[in-house]
Amino acid sequence: MTGDSQSARERSRALEAKRRLYAKEAPKYDKEADFTERWLFGTEHRGWACSRAVGDTLEVAIGTGLNLSHYPTEVRLTGVDLSPDMLAVAQTSAERLGRSVRLIEGDAQPGGRLILVDHIRSSIRPLFWLQWLYEFIPRRTKGEYATRRPALHLMRSDFRIQARDRLRAGIIERLVAVKPGYARTEAT
Repeated sequence: MTGDSQSARERSRALEAKRRLYAKEAPKYDKEADFTERWLFGTEHRGWACSRAVGDTLEVAIGTGLNLSHYPTEVRLTGVDLSPDMLAVAQTSAERLGRSVRLIEGDAQPGGRLILVDHIRSSIRPLFWLQWLYEFIPRRTKGEYATRRPALHLMRSDFRIQARDRLRAGIIERLVAVKPGYARTEAT
């Protein structure tokens, strides 16, 4: 058995565990996300990210489709997610909004232009420790981390960061990054 086949097998098991978790969370996800955004992260970030999308757009981890109402109407949207249960909720949302979207179950390793809003490790030490305590259980049960740093991973993956800001005491990061070699034909 090679190291590659072990990693593929381990990755497959981890993805299946996430699918089972998201199947349980799909019915209540929107309500929980709404509460968290209103009281902790802020509600303006979905609109910020989606307003920058143009042309053919891929939303990775589209989940229940919380962003659907924020995209410009001319965007041709494809959403990918690990969870068929989350995608079923997204399909219902798209139909309710009259929004055409192609939804695909799967994992994505995209190159190209990335627009990201994420909760990250605070640059303020007392808040960082509160985040670390807060994520103690979710990081073990859901693989959810409040202290991650996606910009560092992007830079290691050869993405060039074009725009980046941190908000809400440094716990929200918004960025736009491009993978070299991506031919961009639309305006920013």
